[in-house]
Amino acid sequence: MITIYLDFDGVLVTKFSKGITFDPVCVEKLKEKIQILKTEFQSVRLCVISNWRFERSKEEITNLLASYRLLEDIEELVIPVNFHNREQEILMDAIKEPFVIFDDEHYENPYLRKHLIRLRTEDGLRGIEDVLLILQLFYLN
Repeated sequence: MITIYLDFDGVLVTKFSKGITFDPVCVEKLKEKIQILKTEFQSVRLCVISNWRFERSKEEITNLLASYRLLEDIEELVIPVNFHNREQEILMDAIKEPFVIFDDEHYENPYLRKHLIRLRTEDGLRGIEDVLLILQLFYLN
């Protein structure tokens, strides 16, 4: 199993989004990444690290992700509510590898930076092509 830590703003919500909806190109890119990861790791766990979880209920976030068909290949959805800071939260949750972080934020922790696919806020997942190539550097060799 691999865990994806997913932020929304700057990953799925970009300058191409209309309002607070997800950018459809980024949604399709995430679906592609999930499919690739599922092929390599058999199952995918999705952990929402977006601040949206503090403004919406777990049910609302689950329904939002489901409305974009983002949960079809996810084995487990986690929406944590205990917040220390994003890095601390991931460190507490990421007990074992493998995991990948899709975020537009800078991370201080070198261990987390190794797993971070930092995206440009304007483009989100539009700006990344081959997540598997990146992960091969760490896990698949």
